[in-house]
Amino acid sequence: MTAERPHVLLPEWTRQGVDVTQAIQYPVQRYLMSSDESDKESVIEGINNLDDGYGQVGGRWSGDEWLANKTPTQGTELCDIEELLFSLEKGFEIAGEASFADRIEQLIYNAFPGTCTPDMWAHQYDQQTNQVLVSVADRHWHGNTDSSNIYGFTPNFPCCLANMHSPWPRFVQTMWMATEDGGLVAATYGPCRLSAKVASGATVEIVEETSYPFSDRVRVTVHIERPATFPLYFRIPAWSVETDLTISGESYPRHASSGTFLQVERLWKSGDVVALNFNFKVRTEPRNNNAVAIAWGPLYFALRIGESFTSLPSIALGPNDTHTPTPPGCANWGITPTTDWNYALAIDRQNPQCDMTTRRISSMPFAQRGEMVKRPGSQEFAPWQEDVPMVLHVKARKVPQWGMAGANAAPVPASPVKTDSPATMVELIPYGCSRLRIAEFPTT
Repeated sequence: MTAERPHVLLPEWTRQGVDVTQAIQYPVQRYLMSSDESDKESVIEGINNLDDGYGQVGGRWSGDEWLANKTPTQGTELCDIEELLFSLEKGFEIAGEASFADRIEQLIYNAFPGTCTPDMWAHQYDQQTNQVLVSVADRHWHGNTDSSNIYGFTPNFPCCLANMHSPWPRFVQTMWMATEDGGLVAATYGPCRLSAKVASGATVEIVEETSYPFSDRVRVTVHIERPATFPLYFRIPAWSVETDLTISGESYPRHASSGTFLQVERLWKSGDVVALNFNFKVRTEPRNNNAVAIAWGPLYFALRIGESFTSLPSIALGPNDTHTPTPPGCANWGITPTTDWNYALAIDRQNPQCDMTTRRISSMPFAQRGEMVKRPGSQEFAPWQEDVPMVLHVKARKVPQWGMAGANAAPVPASPVKTDSPATMVELIPYGCSRLRIAEFPTT
């Protein structure tokens, strides 16, 4: 019998969310000076402990100022996500740990867009995994105010306003990195283009064409001024079932397991094309109280809930503030549900069955049809006319006894839940496309 790893609960004075997400970078930085492998290993162990005590859907930890628990209505500050991304990006740069890059993708494609409006004009201070009402209300945060849950200009405190613009540019900046042997590594995936010098001094341009994270296929074209030999490393995500790689149409004989890197070293010629197929499958993830989360590739999925937006002209930012006017051109949004949200999924956890619909990716990939957004160049907010890139259709049953607890969804009923409601099909959309959501479900 294997002994369970003990859960370590941090003392309260060390549990400020932003401090923790910044601090996990320290041991990896120390490794640069110590060359002690235990410094790197301590970060992985620390992340596992934090997941055990505070883990939430999408790779984040609960931190509505202080780290809290795994309840899906506990909040996470936007700055926690931004600082965790930065720490993982620097950690990967030093340690080359594939799991760091996996979590970067989960955060940037789920938790970060989920706490901002898709036009980037508003953000939350605290997001929730199960978020069925966005309003100014008492949610028993650990030190944050009643406005922390709305999407606005500066809800609760202005630090997140300053931080919200850095994750996307920094993510693009670190998608590819140079390696010690004169090659390049694809750290994280998404459409991009880069120019770099490789081992022989030749300049190479890499063009990555993909709909990732809304696709499991990536196409990389190499343009180089003269043929040169150097390695390209491709990260194989932990959620890849079996990776197929071809070079200019020919199958590559070497394979790498999920959570590792595949090295391709050869004489590269201009026009060479590397095609990757990660073969993602829909999977379930066990959550607190025997609930379940649904994921595909780096994406987590949430129940599509009808959303009604209300503009809030002014909000109290803190206990000593009265009401701060919204700057011209900005908006504070309260959101109420217009459809039911209390469903249990009728699925096989080991082999979840669902139908997937894919659509064209719009200029606002994380926008949902009907959501209030401001188009570039527009002076007014208006409902978005296009829909999300992916939808999962899943069988579910309504759970009438699952209701509200104040301004929050009540705790997820223990599974398997009993309900006499008839089976129906519900739509699950990418977490980052949702402002109202259920992402931890009971099952029946």
